[in-house]
Amino acid sequence: MSMRTLSALMAAAGLCTGCGEVVPPVDPSLDPAVRAVLEQSRADVVNHVGSAASWGRYGITLDAHDCRAEAAACYRRARTLAPAEVAWAYLLAVCVEREQPEAAIDLYRQAVEADGHAAEPRFGRAELLLAREEPQAALEAGGF
Repeated sequence: MSMRTLSALMAAAGLCTGCGEVVPPVDPSLDPAVRAVLEQSRADVVNHVGSAASWGRYGITLDAHDCRAEAAACYRRARTLAPAEVAWAYLLAVCVEREQPEAAIDLYRQAVEADGHAAEPRFGRAELLLAREEPQAALEAGGF
């Protein structure tokens, strides 16, 4: 089998050639209109596996349809491809904060470190610290 054929088969299966990642599949039980939107976004990732923007957009689309685990996987891959992009750390934090608040606190911190002017990650971190009953840390995280 040629390398070209292998790459085509891997792309069709949703395997990211060269990155070792699987592009999260679309849940077949979703509404057909939702599936169509997700499939289109997923195809963009399969066709542009090295694009953080493609992974991030697919994550956003999945997240909008409550496919949180799949969205988190996409945000993680986008972060790997573009670690300086604040949006991917922030969106991953938002995505995981209910199930993994400690991880979200750290992700919000990383987003603030990458862009000290971004208010959303500061406030996200402050909210979670308040929920942990750490008001002083929350005030500091929020920049107050």
